[in-house]
Amino acid sequence: MTKNGYNVLFIIGTILGLAYFIYVGIIFYAMAGVIDMGMGEFAETIFKIGALQILPFFIGIGISFLLSVIAMFIRNKWVGLSAAILYTISPFLMFSLFNIFTFILAVIMYVGFGIQAYYQARQKQLELQN
Repeated sequence: MTKNGYNVLFIIGTILGLAYFIYVGIIFYAMAGVIDMGMGEFAETIFKIGALQILPFFIGIGISFLLSVIAMFIRNKWVGLSAAILYTISPFLMFSLFNIFTFILAVIMYVGFGIQAYYQARQKQLELQN
């Protein structure tokens, strides 16, 4: 926790989530055939099919990133847990190639959830004592 009450791991998870979202977005943009690669129509069709395969994964990562941002700003542990669960589930929407990247993000968000829960319980306990 920082001095102003923000969870450092939620901040790190949000920054890494943004970087990963941009990375997957660039891959999605390239696979969708928007960038002209000078290939034939068959290759362009294959790239479009590949783009449709990673679309659910891309949407899952996008929603996870938005939940990470919300968890960071409103300091809510349950929103952070929801982001961690989506980071865990989203690789299974596509295939296991990108599991290592989302696994790291999920672990950061799970630990952030635990730290946030600990500090919120400690804060509530101190309020009850006063």
